[in-house]
Amino acid sequence: MSRATHTLGPAREWRVFVHTANVGDIGSVMESSEELARCAALSHHSKEGERGSSKSLCIFEDDEFDVRGAR
Repeated sequence: MSRATHTLGPAREWRVFVHTANVGDIGSVMESSEELARCAALSHHSKEGERGSSKSLCIFEDDEFDVRGAR
């Protein structure tokens, strides 16, 4: 039986941006890949419900967001 081994690189900072309602930068997460950073962003910054006109610094269910490597 063979097992897949995944080697993760060192964690780095990723900035979290919400595009809905022009909210912008809502914070950061530390992860080793963009995929893990998106998961961490949802885990740390999500809130139930819909944004509507709220400018809250969180990710609502209907938001579009992305993560970008911090410089």
